[in-house]
Amino acid sequence: MKTNVMKNRNFMLLIFCKFISLTGDEVQSFALSLYVLQITGSAVKFASVMAAATIPRLVIGPICGVFADWFDRKKLMIMLDIINGIVVISLVFIYKINGYLSMGCIYAVVIILAVLKRFYNSAASAVMPTIVEKEDRLNANSINSTNSFIPEVIGPLISGIAIGFFGISYIILFNGISFFLSALIEVFIKIPKNNVKDVEFNFSKFKMDFADGIRCINEKGILKKFTICCFVENLALNPVLYIGIRYIGKNVFKISDASIGTIQAVFTFGAVIGSIIPGLFKRKMDAGKSFAISVNLSGISVILVSFILILYYNGIVTNLIIVIPQITIIITIMVIFIIISNVFFTTVFQNEVPNEMLGRAISVAGTVCDAAIPIGQIFIGALYDYTKSYVPMFLCGIIILFSGLYFVISEKINSVKECNL
Repeated sequence: MKTNVMKNRNFMLLIFCKFISLTGDEVQSFALSLYVLQITGSAVKFASVMAAATIPRLVIGPICGVFADWFDRKKLMIMLDIINGIVVISLVFIYKINGYLSMGCIYAVVIILAVLKRFYNSAASAVMPTIVEKEDRLNANSINSTNSFIPEVIGPLISGIAIGFFGISYIILFNGISFFLSALIEVFIKIPKNNVKDVEFNFSKFKMDFADGIRCINEKGILKKFTICCFVENLALNPVLYIGIRYIGKNVFKISDASIGTIQAVFTFGAVIGSIIPGLFKRKMDAGKSFAISVNLSGISVILVSFILILYYNGIVTNLIIVIPQITIIITIMVIFIIISNVFFTTVFQNEVPNEMLGRAISVAGTVCDAAIPIGQIFIGALYDYTKSYVPMFLCGIIILFSGLYFVISEKINSVKECNL
C-alpha cells in the first residue's frame, strides 16, 4: 500500500542532509567561478576548472559503487562529509594566510571535492531504496530529484549576494560548516546494514565485484536497455543545453551574457518542475512506457527548435522578441521531459537491483551515461563551427528521439519473444 513518503523520518533526514550540502556546494562553486574570472580574466581557465570537476565522474565512477557496497553506507557518508568539511575549511585558512587562492590550489580542491562527492553520491543512491518502501520509490525519487535541483537555482542567488557583502572566504566557510552539519544529521538516520561478508578486501575481489556490477546490468534486459538508451540520449542532451543554446545566443542572436544566463535559469526551473511531476500521479505508472514517452517528446521538442532556427535563417521569422521566448519555452519543456525520464530510470534501477549490488550497478550505469557527454561535445559541438546552427540542433533532436524509439522497439521485440515462449 502506498504511503506518504514525507512522513518517512529517515528519508526526510537524508533529503535534508543532501539539501544542506548541495546548497553549500553550489554557493561555493558559483563564488569560485567568479573568483577565477576575477583573478585571471580568462574564460579558458574558468572552463578548465569546470572540466577538472567532471573528470572524476568518468574515472572513478564504477570504483565508488564497489566501495558503497563493500562498507557500511551510513559510516561512509558521515566520514565523507567530515573529510569534505575539513578540506573546505582548510581552503579558508590558505586564503587567510596568503591573501589569495592560487589556480593550483583551486584545481586541487575542486578535484578532491569532486572525488569525495562521487563516493558520497554512490553511497547515498544505494541508501535511498533501503529506507523507502518499493511502492513509494517513484514519489521518493521525484522528491529527491527536486531536492537536487533547487540548490542549483538558489545557490548562485545566495552566492551572488553573499560574495558582495562578506567575501569569498566566508562563503567557503559556509560550505565547510554545511558538510559538518550534514554529517551530524546523518548520525540520526537509521540505515539497514549492507550484506557484506567478512572477507579481506583486495584487488582480486575488487575486480570480481566490479564485474558483478556490469554483469547485473547486462543480464537484466530492462536495465541494459535503460542504460543504452540514456547513453544515446546523453550524446545529444549536453550539446543542446551547454553548447547549442549558448552558441546560438552569443553568435547567432548576439544577445548578452546576462540574457543567456537568464535563459539557462529558466531551464533549471524546468528541471525542478520535471522532478515534481512523477510524484503527483496517484495511480501506479508503467516506468518503461513513461520513460520512453518522455524521451520521445523531448526529442521532438529539440526538432521543433531546429525548425524555428530554419525559419530565422531564411528570414521568415526574424523578430527575436518572438523567436527567443519560443525557443526558451520549447527547450524548457524538453528539460521537463528529460528529468521525468531520469526519475523513472532511477526508480527502475532501485527496484530491479539487489540491495547488496545497488552501489556498483548504479555507478556503472551512471559512468556509461556520463561517458557519452564528452563524445557529444566534441563531435556535435564541432558542427556549430562548420554548419548552420539548425543542423546540429536537428541532429541532436533525432538522436534523442532515436534513443526513445530504440527503447520502445526493443520492448516490443521482447514482448513478442515472451509471447512465443
